[in-house]
Amino acid sequence: MYFIIWIVILSQLNSSLLNLRASPPHKIQKCVNFAPIIRNFEIELTEEVVGPYMFNLMRQNDVKTGPGVTEHKLTQGFSTNDEFMSFSSYYLWFLMDEFEFTVTEVSDIILFSKHDSFKAFVSSFREDRIKAALEGNKGLDAQCKNILNASYGYDGMNTEKYTGVKMCDQAGTFKAQNLPNSRSSRRLSDDLYEIASVADYYK
Repeated sequence: MYFIIWIVILSQLNSSLLNLRASPPHKIQKCVNFAPIIRNFEIELTEEVVGPYMFNLMRQNDVKTGPGVTEHKLTQGFSTNDEFMSFSSYYLWFLMDEFEFTVTEVSDIILFSKHDSFKAFVSSFREDRIKAALEGNKGLDAQCKNILNASYGYDGMNTEKYTGVKMCDQAGTFKAQNLPNSRSSRRLSDDLYEIASVADYYK
Protein backbone atom coordinates (compact mmCIF):
# COMPACT_ATOMS: atom_id res chain seq x y z
CA MET A 1 0.00 0.00 0.00
CA TYR A 2 2.76 2.46 0.91
CA PHE A 3 4.61 1.57 -2.26
CA ILE A 4 1.61 2.32 -4.49
CA ILE A 5 0.89 5.63 -2.76
CA TRP A 6 4.54 6.63 -3.08
CA ILE A 7 4.57 5.95 -6.83
CA VAL A 8 1.36 7.92 -7.42
CA ILE A 9 2.63 10.92 -5.48
CA LEU A 10 6.12 10.90 -6.99
CA SER A 11 4.77 10.88 -10.53
CA GLN A 12 3.43 14.39 -9.88
CA LEU A 13 6.55 15.84 -8.25
CA ASN A 14 9.82 17.38 -9.30
CA SER A 15 11.84 16.01 -6.40
CA SER A 16 11.35 14.46 -2.99
CA LEU A 17 13.04 13.18 0.13
CA LEU A 18 11.62 10.06 1.74
CA ASN A 19 12.09 8.77 5.25
CA LEU A 20 11.61 5.01 5.06
CA ARG A 21 12.81 1.53 5.85
CA ALA A 22 14.34 -0.56 3.07
CA SER A 23 14.80 -4.29 3.27
CA PRO A 24 17.71 -6.16 1.63
CA PRO A 25 17.03 -7.72 -1.77
CA HIS A 26 16.25 -11.40 -2.08
CA LYS A 27 18.96 -11.53 -4.75
CA ILE A 28 21.78 -10.30 -2.54
CA GLN A 29 24.39 -11.51 -5.04
CA LYS A 30 23.62 -8.44 -7.17
CA CYS A 31 25.20 -6.15 -4.57
CA VAL A 32 27.53 -8.44 -2.62
CA ASN A 33 30.62 -6.62 -3.97
CA PHE A 34 29.21 -3.15 -3.31
CA ALA A 35 26.83 -2.56 -0.41
CA PRO A 36 24.67 0.22 -1.89
CA ILE A 37 23.26 1.98 1.19
CA ILE A 38 25.93 4.51 2.15
CA ARG A 39 25.52 6.39 5.42
CA ASN A 40 27.65 8.35 7.88
CA PHE A 41 27.07 6.46 11.14
CA GLU A 42 28.14 7.44 14.64
CA ILE A 43 29.97 4.40 16.02
CA GLU A 44 30.93 3.79 19.63
CA LEU A 45 34.60 2.84 19.86
CA THR A 46 34.28 -0.24 22.05
CA GLU A 47 35.74 -3.69 21.49
CA GLU A 48 32.27 -5.18 20.96
CA VAL A 49 31.53 -2.75 18.11
CA VAL A 50 34.84 -2.38 16.24
CA GLY A 51 36.24 -5.85 16.99
CA PRO A 52 39.30 -6.91 19.01
CA TYR A 53 41.86 -6.37 16.22
CA MET A 54 40.88 -2.76 15.46
CA PHE A 55 40.31 -2.00 19.14
CA ASN A 56 43.84 -3.13 20.09
CA LEU A 57 45.33 -1.32 17.08
CA MET A 58 43.63 1.92 18.10
CA ARG A 59 44.87 1.59 21.67
CA GLN A 60 48.43 0.93 20.49
CA ASN A 61 48.27 4.18 18.48
CA ASP A 62 46.91 6.19 21.43
CA VAL A 63 43.45 6.64 19.91
CA LYS A 64 40.85 7.38 22.58
CA THR A 65 38.49 4.40 22.92
CA GLY A 66 35.93 3.00 25.32
CA PRO A 67 32.26 3.40 26.26
CA GLY A 68 30.87 6.82 25.40
CA VAL A 69 33.65 7.59 22.88
CA THR A 70 32.12 7.90 19.43
CA GLU A 71 33.36 8.60 15.94
CA HIS A 72 31.63 9.18 12.60
CA LYS A 73 32.39 6.56 9.95
CA LEU A 74 31.21 6.41 6.35
CA THR A 75 29.64 2.95 6.20
CA GLN A 76 28.13 0.78 3.48
CA GLY A 77 25.26 -1.58 4.24
CA PHE A 78 22.75 -3.94 2.67
CA SER A 79 19.69 -2.62 4.51
CA THR A 80 18.53 0.17 6.79
CA ASN A 81 18.70 -2.29 9.74
CA ASP A 82 15.05 -1.69 10.58
CA GLU A 83 15.66 2.06 10.99
CA PHE A 84 14.08 4.93 9.10
CA MET A 85 16.52 6.67 6.73
CA SER A 86 16.10 9.50 4.25
CA PHE A 87 16.49 8.82 0.53
CA SER A 88 16.16 11.12 -2.44
CA SER A 89 13.85 9.81 -5.14
CA TYR A 90 16.68 9.12 -7.62
CA TYR A 91 18.77 7.29 -5.02
CA LEU A 92 15.76 5.16 -4.10
CA TRP A 93 14.97 4.36 -7.74
CA PHE A 94 18.61 3.29 -8.16
CA LEU A 95 18.34 0.87 -5.21
CA MET A 96 15.05 -0.55 -6.48
CA ASP A 97 15.99 -0.84 -10.17
CA GLU A 98 19.58 -2.03 -9.89
CA PHE A 99 19.53 -4.04 -6.66
CA GLU A 100 15.83 -4.98 -6.32
CA PHE A 101 15.39 -3.38 -2.90
CA THR A 102 11.86 -3.24 -1.52
CA VAL A 103 10.29 -0.46 0.52
CA THR A 104 8.77 -1.98 3.66
CA GLU A 105 7.41 1.18 5.30
CA VAL A 106 7.28 4.92 4.58
CA SER A 107 7.41 7.38 7.47
CA ASP A 108 6.97 10.67 5.60
CA ILE A 109 7.52 12.33 2.23
CA ILE A 110 9.05 15.79 1.88
CA LEU A 111 8.35 17.68 -1.34
CA PHE A 112 10.67 20.13 -3.05
CA SER A 113 9.83 22.36 -6.00
CA LYS A 114 12.36 22.33 -8.83
CA HIS A 115 14.13 25.61 -9.63
CA ASP A 116 14.06 26.14 -13.40
CA SER A 117 14.20 29.94 -13.69
CA PHE A 118 17.60 29.69 -15.38
CA LYS A 119 16.18 27.57 -18.22
CA ALA A 120 14.56 30.44 -20.14
CA PHE A 121 17.83 32.43 -20.15
CA VAL A 122 19.88 29.50 -21.43
CA SER A 123 17.29 28.51 -24.05
CA SER A 124 17.10 32.05 -25.41
CA PHE A 125 20.87 32.42 -25.84
CA ARG A 126 21.22 28.88 -27.23
CA GLU A 127 18.62 29.63 -29.91
CA ASP A 128 20.38 32.92 -30.75
CA ARG A 129 23.69 31.09 -31.08
CA ILE A 130 22.22 28.40 -33.36
CA LYS A 131 20.59 31.09 -35.52
CA ALA A 132 23.88 33.03 -35.72
CA ALA A 133 25.80 29.88 -36.71
CA LEU A 134 23.30 29.08 -39.47
CA GLU A 135 23.53 32.65 -40.80
CA GLY A 136 27.34 32.62 -40.63
CA ASN A 137 27.47 35.44 -38.08
CA LYS A 138 30.65 34.42 -36.23
CA GLY A 139 30.67 37.51 -34.02
CA LEU A 140 27.20 36.88 -32.55
CA ASP A 141 27.96 33.15 -32.30
CA ALA A 142 31.09 33.85 -30.23
CA GLN A 143 29.28 36.44 -28.10
CA CYS A 144 26.45 34.02 -27.19
CA LYS A 145 28.99 31.30 -26.45
CA ASN A 146 30.98 33.59 -24.12
CA ILE A 147 27.87 34.80 -22.31
CA LEU A 148 26.67 31.23 -21.74
CA ASN A 149 30.11 30.07 -20.57
CA ALA A 150 30.49 33.03 -18.22
CA SER A 151 27.00 32.56 -16.84
CA TYR A 152 27.60 28.86 -16.26
CA GLY A 153 30.76 29.60 -14.30
CA TYR A 154 29.23 32.45 -12.29
CA ASP A 155 25.66 31.22 -11.75
CA GLY A 156 25.84 27.47 -12.30
CA MET A 157 29.10 26.66 -10.54
CA ASN A 158 28.89 29.30 -7.77
CA THR A 159 27.27 27.31 -4.96
CA GLU A 160 28.00 29.79 -2.15
CA LYS A 161 24.31 30.66 -1.71
CA TYR A 162 23.36 26.97 -1.44
CA THR A 163 26.04 25.64 0.90
CA GLY A 164 24.41 27.08 4.02
CA VAL A 165 21.23 24.97 3.74
CA LYS A 166 20.76 21.99 6.06
CA MET A 167 17.96 19.90 7.58
CA CYS A 168 17.43 19.92 11.36
CA ASP A 169 14.98 18.60 13.91
CA GLN A 170 13.24 21.00 16.31
CA ALA A 171 16.10 21.06 18.82
CA GLY A 172 18.72 21.59 16.10
CA THR A 173 16.59 24.34 14.55
CA PHE A 174 16.39 26.20 17.85
CA LYS A 175 20.19 26.12 18.17
CA ALA A 176 20.76 27.15 14.54
CA GLN A 177 18.35 30.10 14.77
CA ASN A 178 20.32 31.54 17.68
CA LEU A 179 23.60 31.59 15.75
CA PRO A 180 24.73 34.98 14.37
CA ASN A 181 24.92 33.70 10.79
CA SER A 182 21.33 32.36 10.77
CA ARG A 183 19.31 33.66 7.82
CA SER A 184 15.97 31.82 7.64
CA SER A 185 14.13 28.62 8.54
CA ARG A 186 11.23 26.77 6.96
CA ARG A 187 9.13 23.93 8.37
CA LEU A 188 9.03 20.86 6.11
CA SER A 189 7.26 18.31 8.33
CA ASP A 190 6.37 17.70 11.98
CA ASP A 191 9.96 17.55 13.22
CA LEU A 192 12.04 18.60 10.20
CA TYR A 193 13.10 22.12 9.27
CA GLU A 194 15.17 23.62 6.47
CA ILE A 195 17.75 26.03 7.89
CA ALA A 196 19.62 28.58 5.78
CA SER A 197 22.71 30.31 7.10
CA VAL A 198 25.07 32.94 5.71
CA ALA A 199 28.56 31.68 4.89
CA ASP A 200 31.29 32.72 7.34
CA TYR A 201 33.68 33.40 4.46
CA TYR A 202 33.60 33.45 0.66
CA LYS A 203 36.07 31.91 -1.76
